[in-house]
Amino acid sequence: MNMPIEKIESLLRQAPRPAAAEGLLARLDAEIRLPQRHASRSTAHSGPSFFRRWIPALSLALWLLASVIILAIETGAVRELRRENEKLKAELAQRNSAALPGVGTETRQLDQFQSEKGEIEKLLLTVADLNRSLQDMQRVQRENMAQAQGAAANANGPAETRDYFDVASEREDRLECVQRLKQVGLAMRMWANDHGDVFPNDYQSLSNELVRMELTTCPRDNKSVFEFVSPGGNEVDPWVVLTHCAFHHNVGLSDGSVQQIGTNKHIVTRADGKKVIGGP
Repeated sequence: MNMPIEKIESLLRQAPRPAAAEGLLARLDAEIRLPQRHASRSTAHSGPSFFRRWIPALSLALWLLASVIILAIETGAVRELRRENEKLKAELAQRNSAALPGVGTETRQLDQFQSEKGEIEKLLLTVADLNRSLQDMQRVQRENMAQAQGAAANANGPAETRDYFDVASEREDRLECVQRLKQVGLAMRMWANDHGDVFPNDYQSLSNELVRMELTTCPRDNKSVFEFVSPGGNEVDPWVVLTHCAFHHNVGLSDGSVQQIGTNKHIVTRADGKKVIGGP
C-alpha cells in the first residue's frame, strides 16, 4: 500500500522508546578510560621540540647576517681601490702634462728629420739619374770625338762633312753645359737644406755635394768657371738667376732648372737687387 511519507514519519515518532538498562551508564563510565597526559612528560619533551622548530630559522638568520657583513667589507674594499685608482690617474695625468712639452718638441724634431731625410733621398735619386745621363753623354761624346777625328784625318773629305761634325760637337758641348749647371744647382739645394735654406757664397762650399769640382766649369775647355750670379740667395723666388755660362749663354735658376738665353735676352737686375732674365 502506498502511504504518504508524512504519515509514516508521524507513526515513527509515536512509537514507544525503549528504556536503557539500569546501571548501563555507570558501567560505560567505568570501562571507558581516557589517556591522561602527565605534566612531567610534557615538560620533558617541551625543550627539544622548541629547538627543533627554531634551529632552521636561526641558521638562516645567521647566514644572512654573515652575508651582510661580508658584503659590507667588500664594498669598503672596492671604494678604497677606487679612491687609489683615481689618485693614481691624477698623478699620471700630472706627470704627462709636465713631460708633454719635451715630448712635443722631440716629436716635431723627429717629423722634421724624417721630412729632410725624404728630401735628401729624392735628391740622391736625382743625382743618380743625372750621373747616369752624364755617363751616357760622355760615352756619346767620346764616340762623336772619335768620328770627328776620323773625319778630320780625311783631308780630302767634303767640307759639308767637316761642318756636320763641328755642329754635332758644339751641340754636345751645349748639352753637357746644361747638365753641369743642373748638377751645380742640385748641389746648392742640397747644401741649403743643411744651412737654413740659404745657398752658399762660393763653389768651394760644395766640395761634399759635387762628385767633382770640374762640374763647375764649362765643358768647352773645362777651365771657364760658371759665373756665380747670386751667392747667398735662396729658392723662394724661382726666377732668380743663380749661375751663368758666358760661352753657351745658359743660366741656372734658383729652382734648379736651366734655360738658354739668346741674343734678345740677357741678365738684368730688378729693383730689389735680384738678377733675373730680361728682354732687350
